[in-house]
Amino acid sequence: MRFFDIIDKTDPDLVTFTELLPALISFCLFSRDEIYGFVFNLLDEDKDDHISKSDIFKFLMQFREGFRVFPPNVTRAVEIVKIVRGDMINIV
Repeated sequence: MRFFDIIDKTDPDLVTFTELLPALISFCLFSRDEIYGFVFNLLDEDKDDHISKSDIFKFLMQFREGFRVFPPNVTRAVEIVKIVRGDMINIV
């Protein structure tokens, strides 16, 4: 998950509590708009200033240590929900 990429780590595959704590404190001090921007940038991996359906699926299909981070039914729920929407979400 890209959240862990912003943490200053001595080991790229391991986050210690002392490394995680400053990032969590910073996140807790964000304003509402900063949280929106942070989550938007977390999902917009290709940096095209839009969150597409493929960006959401890429996020939901993450694996850690051989296991999916999100259960398959979460991905399926995104696929089957029928609402009137565009294919892209922008930050504005």
